[in-house]
Amino acid sequence: MKDMDDIHVASAAGYLAEKLVRSVILVTENLADLPQALLTPLNTVLMHPGTLLEWLYNKSPKAVATSLLKTAADFRNPPIPPVKLVWSIESRNQFYNPELAKRLAKDWDVPYTTCNARLL
Repeated sequence: MKDMDDIHVASAAGYLAEKLVRSVILVTENLADLPQALLTPLNTVLMHPGTLLEWLYNKSPKAVATSLLKTAADFRNPPIPPVKLVWSIESRNQFYNPELAKRLAKDWDVPYTTCNARLL
């Protein structure tokens, strides 16, 4: 393990998998410090948040798109319009899933430009 400060995360995931008697998904941006080879014996699959969001969207596009829009609408100060939600899904600092961002922009009929073309 690259960063031993993350051992508790791997241990907790392994413990949960053992108690549930099934595999678990550990969702984190910290892929480099938690190698899959060490998690496999713990019945734990490592997944980036953007990958999980895309997986869920592929299983149920309408439900996920609706849920994302509702979540964004719940923010009031500052509000999060759909175009900023698309930027967040594309951004390296957030979900980092440009392909899903493009699909959602099309679904929501909002303009799509890459993060490199604007400031967040």
